Amino acid sequence: MHSCGQTAPGVGKLNLHQLARRVAARSSHRATPRTLRRAWTATDSRLARARGLEIVHVLHIPKTGGTAIQHALREVHSTHYAIRLWHHSFRFCDAPCGDKVAFFVRDPVERFTSAFNFRKLKGLLAHPEEWTEAETTLFSAYPTANDLAEALPSEEASVMAREIMQFAPMGNWLGGPRDLERRASDILFVGRVESLNVDFTALCEVLGVVACLPTDRTRSNRVPRTADTHLSERAQTNLRDWYSVDYKLLATIDALGKYRQ
Repeated sequence: MHSCGQTAPGVGKLNLHQLARRVAARSSHRATPRTLRRAWTATDSRLARARGLEIVHVLHIPKTGGTAIQHALREVHSTHYAIRLWHHSFRFCDAPCGDKVAFFVRDPVERFTSAFNFRKLKGLLAHPEEWTEAETTLFSAYPTANDLAEALPSEEASVMAREIMQFAPMGNWLGGPRDLERRASDILFVGRVESLNVDFTALCEVLGVVACLPTDRTRSNRVPRTADTHLSERAQTNLRDWYSVDYKLLATIDALGKYRQ
C-alpha cells in the first residue's frame, strides 16, 4: 500500500503531483497547499475508479489512535479499496465527494488529557518535537492537565489552549453535525478509541485486509501510565463546555448509525 503523496499503484508513470498542479492551475484561485492537495485527491480518485477501486481516506485526528492505526495499515493491500493514510493536515472536507472516509473518535475529556500529556512529554518517542514558544508558556503557567482545564473559562487560558493543535476539537477535522449529515454516505467506518482493538479488527474486515495494531508504546504513541490524568469535577465540567460541539458530533455519528456495529 502506498501512503499519500506517492504515485498510486497501477497508474504507470503518471505523476499525480504534476497532474494536480495542472488541475490547480486551471482554477481561478491561487494555488495553496490545500488546493493542491484537493486537486491531488480528485485526480487520484478518478484514477482509482478507472481501476475499479474506491478510495478510502483514513483520517488522523490527533490522539485518537491514528499513529497505531497507520503503522498497522501501512503495508496492507485491499482488492476493493485504495487506502490513503493521511497526517493531521488532512480533513474530511479535503476528501472529494464520493470518496469514502474512515476515522476514529474519542471522548473529548479523555482526548484532552492524553493530548496535554503527549505535548507535555514533547511528543514521546514516536513524534519527538520540542515545545513551541506557545507550549513553553502554557506548560509553565499550567503544569498539569487539571490546572489548564480548571482555568479554561479565563481568557488567558483559553487563548493559550487554542494555540495548541492537539487541543483543537475533533470538529476541526470532521466539520460540524450538518457536514456529517450531508456526507453521511461517504462515511465508511467510525471507530472508538475506547474499544480500539475490537473496532480496528472490524475496520480491517470492512477493508478486506489483515493487520494487527502495534503493541509497544513507541509505535502506538501511547502516553505512559504514570502520566498525571487527574481531573477535578470542575475541570471535567469546563472541558465538557469547551468541547460541547464535539459531543454534538458524537451524537450525530450515533444518530446516523455510523459506529462500528
